[in-house]
Amino acid sequence: MKKVQNRQAWNSFAIAFSESMAASNAGYSSSTTNTSVYGSSNSYGSASGYVGNTYGSVYGSSSTYSTAYGRSTTNSYNGAAAYAAQQNANNNISNYQGQQFQIKKTLSEGYLKLNTIPNQTEYIGYLNIDYKKVDHLYLNIPLNGIIYKFIW
Repeated sequence: MKKVQNRQAWNSFAIAFSESMAASNAGYSSSTTNTSVYGSSNSYGSASGYVGNTYGSVYGSSSTYSTAYGRSTTNSYNGAAAYAAQQNANNNISNYQGQQFQIKKTLSEGYLKLNTIPNQTEYIGYLNIDYKKVDHLYLNIPLNGIIYKFIW
């Protein structure tokens, strides 16, 4: 049970850490707007006339082009969204810890314990056996001076 408890503690820490990190970033948003403006202007002019007996004329044109670019970034924070995300994270952590408690309770209740077993009673449970690579497993259970042998 110490191994189970230790592993569950580390798993709970990892879940709580990841949920809290995700919730801490909630509520922040950013938007970027890119704009470009293009403009042009064309002008034409002409003049003509007589000076004495001489006729003259002048023509002219002018063109102007311009482009402007702009970029705007807006950062905002929504406190209500951050609060909701934190509440959701707390709920997820609580649910996970509840599930871990149920698993630990089931395992704890399932292991065989030293008890007096009444006659004609069936007793079912888990055995904690250290792992070793073997071809066969021999389990000897002594009851009332008689050794019961089980081979897997």
